[in-house]
Amino acid sequence: MVVNLSDLFVADGNLPFEFSLDLSDLEFYGVYPLKTPTKVSGNIQSRAGIVTLQLKAEYLYSSPCDRCATPAEREYSLSIERTLVRELFDLDDERFIQIDGDELDLGEIARTEVILSVPGKFLCKPDCKGICDRCGANLNETSCDCYKEKIDPRLAALKDFFNE
Repeated sequence: MVVNLSDLFVADGNLPFEFSLDLSDLEFYGVYPLKTPTKVSGNIQSRAGIVTLQLKAEYLYSSPCDRCATPAEREYSLSIERTLVRELFDLDDERFIQIDGDELDLGEIARTEVILSVPGKFLCKPDCKGICDRCGANLNETSCDCYKEKIDPRLAALKDFFNE
């Protein structure tokens, strides 16, 4: 969604917006997790010559868990507030967005912010136990005996030695 800001840079005003953004083409770690449209809403406001963008994006992230590979979904929401300027002297300052001309592509800004907010490690639940690296059992659903104490018969005498 491209908006024209020429009026807002000249006079005070408000420009609310709301749209859906299709990000199903984004691939993260071999998965396309954004299957449903991202809801984007917000407001561009001009007061006393300062133009401010407030943007909120809500999306559903669907991907296999990074520990147990169980399919999981989680809703995420992000909010940003940036000042829009025509000239930017400090290119590293994230509080500002430089506008070339009078148009601003809100879809591109929302796309960039969603990409930056995607979790680096996605878990089905915060306390996911993962899978057993020996037998492959999902430790959230069952337990296995792979790591119960198995003593090599040649070293059994040492076990008794340390228990004394």
